[in-house]
Amino acid sequence: MIDQNSMMIMPIGVHYKTMKTKRFQLTRDVTKQECSWLDKDYKKGDIVFEYPLYVDVSDKGIACSDQDSESPWYELPKNALLEIS
Repeated sequence: MIDQNSMMIMPIGVHYKTMKTKRFQLTRDVTKQECSWLDKDYKKGDIVFEYPLYVDVSDKGIACSDQDSESPWYELPKNALLEIS
């Protein structure tokens, strides 16, 4: 089916399965002094979400966001995160 207003091809009968975004709890404080790219300090016990899109981060970090599947994203050290359900 073609949407005449946008001239985009629209899939018919396609069902999308939503993936559950990983949640993490900080196991220690992560400060702007440690990670200069952060806009704020993160405290032990804070909850963050894995950023669901591919972004370029170091092999020692994970792309995270404050809200599930929302920008902005930032990198936090893997050794400061514990995956929770």
